[in-house]
Amino acid sequence: MKRFFLIAVAVLCIIVAQSISAQAADGNKAPLAKAKLFAKLPTEMSGPDGLTVSPKTGTIFLTVPNFNSGGRKSGDSKPPKKYPGILAKVSLDGKVEKLLEFPPLESTGQTGCMGLVFGTDGNLYVCDNQYFFDTDHKSRVLRVLMDGDKPTGKVEVAVEGLNLANAAAWHEGKLYVSDTFLDVPGKVGAGGIWAFPAKDILKAGSGDNPPIKVKPVKSLNSRQYPKYLLIALEAKKSERGDNAGFDGITFANGTLYTGNFGDGTLYAIRFSRTGRVVTAEVIHKGETTIKCCDGVYYDKNANKIYVNDSQRNAIWSFKPTRRGQAAKLELVAENGDTDGADGSLDQPCECIVIDKKMIIVNFDWPFPGLVNTKYDEPSTLSVIELP
Repeated sequence: MKRFFLIAVAVLCIIVAQSISAQAADGNKAPLAKAKLFAKLPTEMSGPDGLTVSPKTGTIFLTVPNFNSGGRKSGDSKPPKKYPGILAKVSLDGKVEKLLEFPPLESTGQTGCMGLVFGTDGNLYVCDNQYFFDTDHKSRVLRVLMDGDKPTGKVEVAVEGLNLANAAAWHEGKLYVSDTFLDVPGKVGAGGIWAFPAKDILKAGSGDNPPIKVKPVKSLNSRQYPKYLLIALEAKKSERGDNAGFDGITFANGTLYTGNFGDGTLYAIRFSRTGRVVTAEVIHKGETTIKCCDGVYYDKNANKIYVNDSQRNAIWSFKPTRRGQAAKLELVAENGDTDGADGSLDQPCECIVIDKKMIIVNFDWPFPGLVNTKYDEPSTLSVIELP
């Protein structure tokens, strides 16, 4: 009997330990934050995406690709959509102001403005995702010429030939751009990241200079990479049938953090002193906790990286990792299917943090496998008060 009792106690201890471990892995260590309404967008701004802050003035800029305008559903392969891609300005009191409409690509008649970032020249560099209109390497990087916080009205094409241009980051004299679908022959899925040095990107497409024209990626062998391709990795099909690769990108302490939109695998890409990739570490295995990585953002003040999980309607955080260390995930906020009217998360895709206020973009363009099941007007931005 005593032996049976000891065995029972041991089993109970194992169960409790596993439960604690599971809770830690799922990030349920503290009460979840409640997202509130920050802004309602005008009718002509349907399905916002990219968000960035001017390093000089602190002004917030937003891209609205309008993919779902006019009732266009996710997965539709043909235009038209009702409204063009829009660049907007967002004030800290939640007012949204339209600044310009992006010029369409002639062959598709459309724009798909997504990730954006300020270059060292004071201009905005914007990913124009044409993949939802034409999958044959039609995506671009656009340069919006700025006069302080105001666009001059001139938009230049800096890069051509990308496939699904998605997120952008500027770091130590280079523009980094994620390419979510490389469509490499013989691979189920693959994503890549391009790196354009300032000496090339700042002049490309300006004056008499032609845009940079990148070549298609035909192999994941780094020896066969086309010029400017930093890294390319295979992306497997997720449980919901999504094979999307790299999406959001951010830098923390010199390391590039990114993740697959399809299955939520997170990577820490580390560099040598000369800027070459030394290793691409998997710091979170896909489809375990985070199952979808959209935008990622590094909050230097809190030393935390935030991940937008479009599948779960959730925001996660983790501290930058050391070499060989897995990400220790914390669940910041999560809610079920919602119309976003009260500010609840409605397919979050991007966030920034200003003075302990996390401002979140709700993409709200659902497809099978997501908690979010339908688009609801109007589009919204959410806010979370951080401790």
